[in-house]
Amino acid sequence: MKLSIVQLNPTIGHFSYNSALISNALESSSSDLLVFSECFLTGYPPKDLLLSKPFLMSLTDAINELLQVSKLHPNKAILVGTPFLKDTVLFNAVLLIENGLVLEARFKQILPEYDVFEEKRFFKEASNTSPIIYKNHRLGVLICEDGWAISRNSPTSDLCAQGVDILINISASPFSEGKHNERLNCFSKQAKSANCPLVYVNQIGSNDELIFDGRSFCLDKEGDVIWEAPAFKDSITEFTFNEGHLDTASTTAIKYSNIELTYQSLVLGLNDYFKKTGFKKAVLGLSGGIDSALTCVLAADALGPENVIGLSMPSDYSSQGSIDDAQVLADSIGCSLVQIPIHDLFKGYKVAMPLLLDSQKRGLAYENIQARIRGNIVMTHANSFNALALATANKSELAVGYSTLYGDMCGALMVLGDLSKSKVYELSNFINSKSERIPQNSITKAPSAELRPNQTDQDSLPDYDALDAIIEGLIEKGLSVTDLYKDHPKETVDKVLKLIQINEYKRNQAPPVLRVTNKAFGIGRRIPIVKNPG
Repeated sequence: MKLSIVQLNPTIGHFSYNSALISNALESSSSDLLVFSECFLTGYPPKDLLLSKPFLMSLTDAINELLQVSKLHPNKAILVGTPFLKDTVLFNAVLLIENGLVLEARFKQILPEYDVFEEKRFFKEASNTSPIIYKNHRLGVLICEDGWAISRNSPTSDLCAQGVDILINISASPFSEGKHNERLNCFSKQAKSANCPLVYVNQIGSNDELIFDGRSFCLDKEGDVIWEAPAFKDSITEFTFNEGHLDTASTTAIKYSNIELTYQSLVLGLNDYFKKTGFKKAVLGLSGGIDSALTCVLAADALGPENVIGLSMPSDYSSQGSIDDAQVLADSIGCSLVQIPIHDLFKGYKVAMPLLLDSQKRGLAYENIQARIRGNIVMTHANSFNALALATANKSELAVGYSTLYGDMCGALMVLGDLSKSKVYELSNFINSKSERIPQNSITKAPSAELRPNQTDQDSLPDYDALDAIIEGLIEKGLSVTDLYKDHPKETVDKVLKLIQINEYKRNQAPPVLRVTNKAFGIGRRIPIVKNPG
């Protein structure tokens, strides 16, 4: 039997586009069986679209149209993931379709309800499964989470007890640092335990905050990798399955560093966010600092520098060095840069509200109004050029509220919102290791909001190395403050924890954040604003 692993990028709710991807794959492949990822027909995750009757009617129509497409390729079958209504009950399903018929359907048994997943809100759990017999082969077909369970009564164990020649897992597993190694470790054990090859097919692409890296793979019965698809790229690869062995002429796995994967994930996340929402141009403020510089480079790589508009908006507190760094950046990557000084606008506010904006006191309102003036300028350009504004805050700033609502937090997307300040430096240096695109001065100078004389971030925050370690411990590792007291001063830990707690209202109003760690602010972390601070 010839088998194709189809790793492609569907768009949520775009049935005609997703069906065309399937049709084109059928047209180009000579395989007997083409395997697509989880919920491919709808894209993943479709969220509350699954509660819409018109959406489900369109889904049913799309499945029926897919049956007609399959008639054009009568000697080929597809395994495709899709939500599926059976007797008015909605399942997360995989369908075996051939020559106009749904030959088999299998339903997901373990519906994840953690972090970014909420499948029990939409789907019914199946209670059992059985192998699919196709061309005299017994296929053990599993959907994502069903393959992660390792108990004696797990779906994988159940299938193996019934006898399978090959395990096939279709998934929509989002990217985060280290996640791929977790997949390989888990499914290697499954293949070895089942004593048969295993095929894993994952979605690629980005939908809102979630980025899917693909990296589909095949394992032999010893659990060793015999092939791996590239990260963040379309891939259709053919295999021959015969007498319990998978063979392919394709090359084996590509080795990636963690920082390279982070770079690729953010570029794809940006590209898909714009492409799938129908926008081409991005606009952002360029302060001369590292965060806006990195965001600008990523946008240029994702959209093309000709589609990126940078805005330099100096005030009385902006250093000439920062103004120059913004220009050097724009010149190095080839994007446009418009300079709009905010001195006169700021003066107008001080004239209108002299008691609130006292130049001698220079309080928080005095600083934040400058950021909000800039936010207005960015949004005005976005409206005027039919562009999307990019917010440039990083995870460290987002955690402790070191950003201004309706100011530098304005935007359609927060590209660096899941990167700590330390990771921002690491990614910037990675980009510059190929060629210097981010001015070295933006990397080496002390970070500053430049909203008052001689200001630096560390006037208000702990050193970023310590701050990032504490944030990582609290947010990503789920450590207690007692755990953190072992490595950090109690007063520093307590300060950071309090800042995280009191700034929930800001994060609740932040743009979507591209998720690259195991715990990002936003979709996977839902903390009430009104609560007992503890």
